[in-house]
Amino acid sequence: MSKSGPLLAYEIGGDRARVLFDHPIGSTEATADGRGRVIAGLPRSFRTAVVSAMSAQRGLGCASADVLVEATGRRTLVLVGDAGGSCHPLTATGMSVGIGDALRLRQALRERDGDVVRGIALYTKRRRAPQRARHLLASALHETCSRQDGPARLIRDGLIDYWQRDARGREASMALLAMTDTRVVSILREMASILLLGVAPATQRQRPLLDRLLIGTRLTLALAALLLRYVPLVMKAR
Repeated sequence: MSKSGPLLAYEIGGDRARVLFDHPIGSTEATADGRGRVIAGLPRSFRTAVVSAMSAQRGLGCASADVLVEATGRRTLVLVGDAGGSCHPLTATGMSVGIGDALRLRQALRERDGDVVRGIALYTKRRRAPQRARHLLASALHETCSRQDGPARLIRDGLIDYWQRDARGREASMALLAMTDTRVVSILREMASILLLGVAPATQRQRPLLDRLLIGTRLTLALAALLLRYVPLVMKAR
């Protein structure tokens, strides 16, 4: 997370990393200006490496959007992976979804004794909950990383504090990102954990009780508003 906008960077092997900049469609800011603003907020050593790589190679661009489908299976036709609905790539779940869907489809066909129509019907039923969790996580995380207003900054600060101070929280977050945990209730539980940490006595920076309660109230309202914005999207996911 950069203070000036979302950036996704991950290792791809051989001491190399892929770095993705987010530029909203319809933004009035020039793409190059947006990249420069985000780069300026990176740690110095990482910033130097990114600038050096950008000067030595040409970047690639692609458009991404939330894609919702009416159905992921009809009789003998089935959709898997991003073909069955995609979301913002910030969470990098595309490959995980594709592999998970293939395994889910195989298991459904086995449980229906190879009956393709019945197997696909079972697959579409079991796929719905993981897909809804994926859309909620990607949308909420992208908005939290993108917006620069007070509520978004409050959630970001709480999230970073949560990761720094809670080993279980880091493991739970990685399970959601890796889609080994695909339950919406798990996302809600982690949001509640961030909230509780925000009002709990801080060992590193002691706050008066009233201050913690005010922070907790503001954080509760920010998280609730974030969730409510994506309820319609989540319910449409198949």
